[in-house]
Amino acid sequence: MSHQFLIKSEVLENLRENFTSALALIKQSISESRPIIIRHHSDCDGYSGAIALEKNILPLILEKHSRPGSNYIYYKRAPMPAPFYDYSDAVRDLSFSLRDNSKFGTRMPLMILLDNGSTEEDIMGIKKLRIYGIKVIVIDHHFTSKGIIDDFVDVHINPYLAGGDSNLTSGMLAVELARLIDKYSFEVEFLAALSGVGDRSSGSEFDQYLEIASKHKYSLDSLKELAEALDFEAHHLRVIEGRELVSDLLGNDKNKQRKIIGLVKADIKFRRQKILEGSLASVKKKDVNGIQLVEFNVLKVTVRGQYPPVGKTVGMVFDSFKENPTVVLGYGDESITVRSNCGKFTVQEMLKHLEEKIPQAYIRGGGHENAGTIKFLAAFNGEVVKLVSEFLTTKLK
Repeated sequence: MSHQFLIKSEVLENLRENFTSALALIKQSISESRPIIIRHHSDCDGYSGAIALEKNILPLILEKHSRPGSNYIYYKRAPMPAPFYDYSDAVRDLSFSLRDNSKFGTRMPLMILLDNGSTEEDIMGIKKLRIYGIKVIVIDHHFTSKGIIDDFVDVHINPYLAGGDSNLTSGMLAVELARLIDKYSFEVEFLAALSGVGDRSSGSEFDQYLEIASKHKYSLDSLKELAEALDFEAHHLRVIEGRELVSDLLGNDKNKQRKIIGLVKADIKFRRQKILEGSLASVKKKDVNGIQLVEFNVLKVTVRGQYPPVGKTVGMVFDSFKENPTVVLGYGDESITVRSNCGKFTVQEMLKHLEEKIPQAYIRGGGHENAGTIKFLAAFNGEVVKLVSEFLTTKLK
């Protein structure tokens, strides 16, 4: 593969063979009339990457199949609220695939896991797919290392495998993969920057993608508005594909895009403001060796099922303090959502510490190095909170 990436990036160059393998598998699947399913996290990053691939894969499928409805028979996209491929998702996907195999004679699909797939939490679901001969491509930027899932997937694209980190988002990786496809649509290039805005990316790669987005007439402020609108729509779509709705929001119909953003902008601002006011009024803040430790019960300041959800709320509180080294902990009955910029620990280290100290609490979770969620049995809430406090007292010295 001799093509040039959109930006200059040593990490992307180190992943060149992975991109080549993914492209070959996508083209082979289309040639063999193997359906393609994209399973992605239902946030701005996940949607950005999924739509970039969708707009470039669908033309090849329609070129291969003239049968009415082929774009729904041979291609599906399904968002997931969790940032990992849960076993229940695998069971549902298998059920539908086996039904289609029996009813329409279609082959078992190629599964593209986007903005999920790279962690230990994904392994059981992926293994379930493999039992039935489903091929798997993972495009993710959650923390991982070689060997965690690599033996169970056909292709794995993740910046952590090539000396990078989560600032090179899943959406950026997906846009670069989409560029390799024959019927490439230049209109998707801005989605790389959009994904970075949605996932709070920073660094050289993000700056270069922002410059590309500006050439497509998207400023940083307009990307922020669009990212918020997309997260808002994703929250209400939940697990529904919403192919046409999302396509319009992301620029397929510029007039509708402007109207949708105009419709939801004021409501998003109002909701965020009210939830943030309540959150800031309830936080407990203390200084630990020059680092701000901010804690609050996030369930008491959010409305179940409504926007903004828990993760977004903790992020909003973090934004209020992040000009200085900060750790924010949003406690729930059976979870802790973490945001940090202090550089003293990772979510994975905290998770491992809790697993070792209190295994009976069924500790699980993860995420990015500085942003994630740790889950546990509600009966051990008090013990978990105490152990987290002890962990931070040691790490923040």
